[in-house]
Amino acid sequence: MTILSILLHFLLWSLQSCALGVPTSHDPTLDLSPYPGVGTQESDLLLRKRQSSSNILIALYARGLNAEARKAAGIEAFHWGIHVTPEGALKSEKTTTLFHVINQEENIKLFQYEKRTINPFRQRVIFARVKVGTLPPTVSVDKLDELLSQVQAPSKLENPGDSCVTWAVCGIKKLQENGIIENFDTTGFADKVLEYGEQQTRALDDDEPEFEADEFDIANYDAKEGKIIRQESVPCKRAGEPCVNPNPKEKENNEPAVEKPEDGELIAVAKEKSKESFDGLLEEFNYGSVVKQDKLYGELNARLPEFSAPRVERIAGFASKLGEGALAIGGLVLYGKAVADVFSSEDASVLDKAAVVTSILPGIGCAVQLADDEQRGQVDVTHTALCFTEDALLVSGFWEIALVMQVGEEISNWIKAEDERSKFWDGDLLAQKGAEGWLQNVKRLINHLKGDEFFVNATSQFATYQILTLYQASQLTGDLHATAKTNPQGIEADIHAHVQPELKRQICSVISDSKQQLQTKLEAIALNHTIKLEREFKNQFLDEWLKAATTPKPIFGITLPDFESNTRLIHEQVEKARNTPLQLYEKEVKAAIREVVERLPTPAPCQCDQGKKGGKCEFGVCQSTEPEGHPLDAGGRIYTANVQSIEVAKRLRLTDSCQALFTKCQAGEAGRALFCTPGK
Repeated sequence: MTILSILLHFLLWSLQSCALGVPTSHDPTLDLSPYPGVGTQESDLLLRKRQSSSNILIALYARGLNAEARKAAGIEAFHWGIHVTPEGALKSEKTTTLFHVINQEENIKLFQYEKRTINPFRQRVIFARVKVGTLPPTVSVDKLDELLSQVQAPSKLENPGDSCVTWAVCGIKKLQENGIIENFDTTGFADKVLEYGEQQTRALDDDEPEFEADEFDIANYDAKEGKIIRQESVPCKRAGEPCVNPNPKEKENNEPAVEKPEDGELIAVAKEKSKESFDGLLEEFNYGSVVKQDKLYGELNARLPEFSAPRVERIAGFASKLGEGALAIGGLVLYGKAVADVFSSEDASVLDKAAVVTSILPGIGCAVQLADDEQRGQVDVTHTALCFTEDALLVSGFWEIALVMQVGEEISNWIKAEDERSKFWDGDLLAQKGAEGWLQNVKRLINHLKGDEFFVNATSQFATYQILTLYQASQLTGDLHATAKTNPQGIEADIHAHVQPELKRQICSVISDSKQQLQTKLEAIALNHTIKLEREFKNQFLDEWLKAATTPKPIFGITLPDFESNTRLIHEQVEKARNTPLQLYEKEVKAAIREVVERLPTPAPCQCDQGKKGGKCEFGVCQSTEPEGHPLDAGGRIYTANVQSIEVAKRLRLTDSCQALFTKCQAGEAGRALFCTPGK
């Protein structure tokens, strides 16, 4: 595997592994589309045996490491979790319970326990599962939750050797102690599971593996022999009944029908044209360095959620709408309409789906960075690795603002130098000094948001959204080309010309919307950080104030205690201040975020020439009112007009190139904002 393939394999784990900083909502338990061939008409087999109860399993999740890196990582080469799953569960069912520990968002060296219901068939980073026991019929999953939640969560601050692996082993011991599973010596157990996981990984990755492996196979741990036994899989068809096939003849009858040759041909055409389209779009949108990474498209295709319908069904749906009779009436322009219909469909937005699969976002950003570095011949393996680990939070926007909370030098010095202790008993002065100190910290926060580092983070996010949009467009292009196989000869050569204009309009519209989505996302994150910083500052400031107010100073060498009434008054005032929120400066924080987003450059294909001086224009999001703020935004653009229709665009004398980029807004939205940069 190439380095890009290895690194991109890390896409769905870069924010989720137990060795990385993982927000609770970003973990491997998200129900995502499976590997190619799983859950599609290309492969409708599940390889599973049916048993009568639920299994207790150790599940290994990939971290995206190559063989050398896995060896260096040792016992932590995989993320470990405990599964409780009904045997014979169907692919469509979400019936497995996952127990594991993940990193806390605030500190990646601290872990937190989590229980979640999942569908393992849609978790594309599972590489191995080992059965360690069967859930007794008298024991509920809630009881397991109660027991496993009592296992101490790891802390690398206290013990650097702690991890999700050590927690899982302790979880097994806990279940043994409570008679849930059979007792066996756990010494060396982790090493054996690791060895099995490595064997599975090699078998799945190698072109010519030593044995056939499936990432969803379940092996058994033989407690008496102390070894893991690989199980032979029994083919069975996904249906409305549990997966079981004891009868060979019945097995033959239940085998899924072999894919029709014409379906296979459609898929082949769709994939070929999608790849061509993706490469072309990357070049057009200034991501040419990524095109040379020939594994990129395949990795994205395998890991990004697909549209809801299987690909053959999507193509068939297009074919029915674009049949010979329809084409005879509407001509090839119907292909352009199909593009608009898909992009306007709520079910089609890959951006919305990527919002769920948040872990893919930093991975794409790192892949683009790697491609650029390789093009310049400046690949730094260490730096690239950091991009997928510690820096992944920065790339995705879930950064930790590198600010150490300060009471404020001026305020702190005043507290220390103040001789008249009675001033510390003044509630109004307490509120005034607290507000002044907090304002100093807010200014530092605003400066950080306006800084270069934050702008780079936002740029990475925006680039990722663009690539996701181009991916969606390339998939659609491939599907539309495949429909030509069902239509009269000679039509395929003309499809591109009729699809491309509408495709470009829709791409630019989605990219414009994604910039607004990014602004909303960054605002929420920044405001959450502001709330956290306010709480930290207030506690630190009030602790220092209370200490100064309740520490008597000696008079002529004699220290006299304060009157009890004074001490009580001070405590009451400080407690009142703790419960009084400080101003969050939400307007100022949002303004700083808006400036950053306004500075993000719009891709050249989404800009048009307007005016004799060579000014550039672009369409923004649909809105009914003129944007707030200065007429000239931080990106040097001026709000020019609200365009409701192509007729309005013509009346405004927009150039043909600008009219070609206009997309009509949905019902209820007045029009699309037009921004222009003055020519020189």
